[in-house]
Amino acid sequence: MVTIHMPSLDSLEDRSSALFLVAGVLLVVYATFNGVHASTGAVYESVENVFGPAGFALGFLGLLGLSRPLRDRSPRVVRVGAVCAVAGAVAFTVFAVANLGEIAGVVPREPPAWAVVFLALAVVGMIPGYLSVALVTLRTDEYPRSVGLCLLAPAAIFGTMFTGSMLGSSPQWALFLISAGQALAHLSIGYALWRSRLRTEVGTPATDVSVS
Repeated sequence: MVTIHMPSLDSLEDRSSALFLVAGVLLVVYATFNGVHASTGAVYESVENVFGPAGFALGFLGLLGLSRPLRDRSPRVVRVGAVCAVAGAVAFTVFAVANLGEIAGVVPREPPAWAVVFLALAVVGMIPGYLSVALVTLRTDEYPRSVGLCLLAPAAIFGTMFTGSMLGSSPQWALFLISAGQALAHLSIGYALWRSRLRTEVGTPATDVSVS
């Protein structure tokens, strides 16, 4: 009999820094494609839209793991953040898979009408998801303050992008700056978590961790 073990919150917590760092690397690739588009006009939309959503999906798994130790500090707010993180992970996984299918020629280029549901889930994950966990992190001493501050960045950047898209199309250079900002934010979160764990393992306080 074969037993399949699904990732637990414990394992996600242990890997949260690595998940954010890998997410950041994928988002660097995504930002690079946007930069090439902005500077040369060359478009690799389907390919870049695999790396970007995959990076965001991994970031949400990192957020889910990061939120676990906070459950006893503010259960309701953290529960909201965890549910939003799951919603965001599902949405961006669907986006990544759909774009892979488009590259393979098995998914039509025009998204179906129901795809707006996953866009809504993405917004829920990025804004209330990151904000709720960030606020609890800043109010407790479970993580260094730098982690909480970095967690505010993905929500703020996404909110800026979403507002711009509602007002009209954004220039390509703005999309490059937004994607580069998200890459830096995810890398910063991963680095701050890694430094925090490293300091804890060697027995020094983690509250003075700074991201440089």
